[in-house]
Amino acid sequence: MKVIAYAVRDDEIPLFDKWGKHYDIETTIVQENLREDNIKMASNFDSIIFLAEDTMNKNVLDKIKSMNIDYIVSRSVGVDNVDFAHANKLGIKVANIPGYSPNSVSEYALLSTLALLRKYNLYIKRVQMQDFRIKGLIAKEIRNQVVGIVGAGRIGSLTVKHFSGFFPKKILIFDNFQNDELKKYAEYVSMDEIYKECDIIVYHVPLIEETKYLIRKENIDKMKNGVFIINVSRGKVMNTADVIDALKSGKIGGAAIDVYENELPYFRFDKRETFIEDDMLRELLSIPNAIVTPHAAFYTDEAASNMVSVSLKNAREFYDTGNCSNIIKV
Repeated sequence: MKVIAYAVRDDEIPLFDKWGKHYDIETTIVQENLREDNIKMASNFDSIIFLAEDTMNKNVLDKIKSMNIDYIVSRSVGVDNVDFAHANKLGIKVANIPGYSPNSVSEYALLSTLALLRKYNLYIKRVQMQDFRIKGLIAKEIRNQVVGIVGAGRIGSLTVKHFSGFFPKKILIFDNFQNDELKKYAEYVSMDEIYKECDIIVYHVPLIEETKYLIRKENIDKMKNGVFIINVSRGKVMNTADVIDALKSGKIGGAAIDVYENELPYFRFDKRETFIEDDMLRELLSIPNAIVTPHAAFYTDEAASNMVSVSLKNAREFYDTGNCSNIIKV
């Protein structure tokens, strides 16, 4: 079996070698993101492994079908970059990684919350300038906060448990499905109750029509003054312009943002010598009570290994059986 993998990081190369041998797959590595101008490299392969940042529009899918490739595999959870309506029309099957390491993102959500509450990023900046004062950086403790978790699936359920160890006032959950186990730690409520009650709101939701710009002005206005927002889900869950306005006004007391709606030209690239033309990103980076990280919540050794191993396992299943346990049906 021959597979081509796009957008491969340096740290993934030995993993593709290891797991390729395990699943008896000959893997060709491409470090560039998949785009319309390089999809031709996939000719003569049995399958394609891609990432959520890659282009999977109608034109790319047409070219994939013309190469007689009938199944493709994302090595991430998010697949909102795939035109599923067209993929279904062409008969192209798609699989993803349902959860490469839920702990990685959950732990990062907790880290981000602690950093915001303790103003850790500002301490680091001061000390780097040899300013060792603590004046103006008084912090808050989690035990005095009401924590809201929006989305309590694989990742969110772990976040509920992780926060419970810090003994907050209470933990509230909004999710369309209730998990009885989590009721030991938290209470399921409506979104309006999340907005009304919570000092901290953590978002663990997929990007679908219902969640696009879920964090926007009309909902921010319902939140408590000084609320802390943590977005480790998808960029377009958050209307960045509205969040910037709320940060500047003080309505939002702090925001930890690991994903950004226009991140593709910037995140994962060295832009130290480049002027950032994106006005919103430039302004976001200048706000002291905003912590911006480059879509790194997932990035642990276990997650990296699982992303590669499970994606190759998915490709192998498709090749051997024509189906896959992680196939996405839309």
